[in-house]
Amino acid sequence: MEKKDLENKLRETVYSFGKINLTDEKRENFRNSVRDDNPIHHDIIEAKKNGFNGMPKIGVSFSAMCEEIINNVLTNSKKENPRLVQASQKIEFLRPIYSGEKISWNINNYDESLEEDNLNIELSINKSNGKPAVILKTECGIQKPWKTSNNNELLYHYRFSGDEAITKEDIDNYYRLFREHPLKKMTNTHVSALAPAGTIKFSKELNIKNGTKYLGVNQGMDSKFISPAHPGDFEVEIRKQDETTQNRKGYHYYFNIKIKQDNELKTSTNLHCISKGLLNIESLVDKFN
Repeated sequence: MEKKDLENKLRETVYSFGKINLTDEKRENFRNSVRDDNPIHHDIIEAKKNGFNGMPKIGVSFSAMCEEIINNVLTNSKKENPRLVQASQKIEFLRPIYSGEKISWNINNYDESLEEDNLNIELSINKSNGKPAVILKTECGIQKPWKTSNNNELLYHYRFSGDEAITKEDIDNYYRLFREHPLKKMTNTHVSALAPAGTIKFSKELNIKNGTKYLGVNQGMDSKFISPAHPGDFEVEIRKQDETTQNRKGYHYYFNIKIKQDNELKTSTNLHCISKGLLNIESLVDKFN
């Protein structure tokens, strides 16, 4: 398929995703499927305490939609290069999007060289006033072994197991957000969505430890997709990526979060979150080292 044809297919898919109308039931099922326990997504009082006008949509739902859009592109380009896979996705949250709000998807950049195993796409989700709310960047290439280092101390470890383990039903609900017929496999973004879920667990335990009531709100994620996963237990490891900073909006935290299954690394995510108050992020170090 010619580059122009691929780009036109991408435009058609992006346009169709802008027309998706999500029901409250689908949103709630999706929230449960990614183990999202962030009160700003289900408690209007907590949302307003954290500076929102209402309950914002779950940020990783846009990650899921972007992955599906890119998968459609890869399917259409399979004849030219069947080896291409999504290697990474970066998402930035610039402005909240609320239920019922009209949005539009746009293609900001399309850079493709299938012969050189390269496909990079940048999408934006804009509010009705034209201002960008979410920026998504995806890199596609050949799956390669990924080297990782754990030089920084482990701040937090959590295992999603038992009732919190990911099930086949969760995978179905994850896809039903935007598909009539769910696929049978677990997506990369479903795995990386456990990074912000783990961060909420982390912030809650920090609050219990230190007698605080602060919450980390996701500002952006940069995820590397390492290897496929399946329903079951998952482990979350959180380490400090960079030093905490402060400005008028609050305290900014930068974490590296690794998601593992069966002792294998599945995704590695650099996550930026913000809190209204100072969280003592190193207060649990002795517990996990």
